[in-house]
Amino acid sequence: MASPLKSQTILLASFVILVVYSFLTRGQVSAAANQSRVGGEGSIRISGFNVERIQFELNQSDPSRISNIHLDITQEQGLGSAQYVSVSVDQDSSWVICTHHGASLWVCEFPTGNQPSIRDITQLRVIARN
Repeated sequence: MASPLKSQTILLASFVILVVYSFLTRGQVSAAANQSRVGGEGSIRISGFNVERIQFELNQSDPSRISNIHLDITQEQGLGSAQYVSVSVDQDSSWVICTHHGASLWVCEFPTGNQPSIRDITQLRVIARN
């Protein structure tokens, strides 16, 4: 008969293996389901999109605020360019829809009166899809 400590160790190891396996298979299913439409959101390359050359443009009358963000959205997989891009700088409280300005350039303009303060920006989150 196995000791209680050995049984607990085997049970814990089995549980860890099961959790890791469930995450791995979930990721494979998500990737397979996302092949016809590419999209993603995150802090690293997601589903083939790259966010590059990020430029924050200051408000001319109040340089402590951001009037818009310019960014390039490119795709590694060759499945076409992004058709929709949106950004958030306030931890997902609000999102700004960006407009396409040719090639890979997107401009995200904050409405007057809702332009974020530079000191309040803690992260830039980007959602892109084709």
